[in-house]
Amino acid sequence: MNTSLLNRALWVSGAIMLTGCAAVEQQLKQHVKAPQVNFKAMAFGDVSSQAIGFKPTFTVTNTNLFSVPVNSASYQLTVNGQPMVNGNTDTIGQLAPNAPKDVTLDINLASESLSTLQQALFKDKKVDYQVSGDLNIMGLTVPFSQSSTLFVPEVSVSKVNVVKASMKEVQLMVSFAIDNKNDFTLPLQDLSYSVSTAAAPLISGNLANQKIGQGANVIELPLTLKTSQLVSNVLSLMKNPNVPLTVKIDSPMFNYQKTEQLNLSSLF
Repeated sequence: MNTSLLNRALWVSGAIMLTGCAAVEQQLKQHVKAPQVNFKAMAFGDVSSQAIGFKPTFTVTNTNLFSVPVNSASYQLTVNGQPMVNGNTDTIGQLAPNAPKDVTLDINLASESLSTLQQALFKDKKVDYQVSGDLNIMGLTVPFSQSSTLFVPEVSVSKVNVVKASMKEVQLMVSFAIDNKNDFTLPLQDLSYSVSTAAAPLISGNLANQKIGQGANVIELPLTLKTSQLVSNVLSLMKNPNVPLTVKIDSPMFNYQKTEQLNLSSLF
């Protein structure tokens, strides 16, 4: 390190201890270049009935010839223009000279803010959101912001296949087509399903730890039902082998329900 750069680094180190002074902040702006902050990617943490987590990543690039510390970051998440949650991170660490560093925020919505988000998603099938805030770097504030849209996945039953049928039980494979328009994977911790006929509920359960990737996805659900649950009168079934089957899915982000005609002609 040359003498000029060493002197500047020593001055900066001393100034760190005085970052509460407005005069020092002005001096810092003369000697320290503000790092560049660019949005990199959005990801989701938990998506459950207890919380939905936004995890935006910003790339912070230090354009100085010496390391600078990132003390913390303050942030705010708004949904459809409504403030939802704000907070501060712990100390982020040092930025190496002329090098980028990824900073990921962990923003969780729970309780009332989660309920507000879910109501908007269920109603409009999408929400506009913005993550904004400031990095605290040696007493300097460096703003960042990113706005985008969160889309509810489009769900449909693509097919219901009778794998095996007998007078004792019917084995089915229900295939769901799921289109994720977001540019990130949606992890779904709580995905429940139920199947019923016009007469009564048949079966229910949970699909744990599902991951909905970008674009087209397929989830296959194997089911085994008692034939007696589906058929009450064999003679009427022989006349009309189609049985209405209602499939319902519930998740923290969307609900879906569809009635399909199940053909049981293979029983005869």
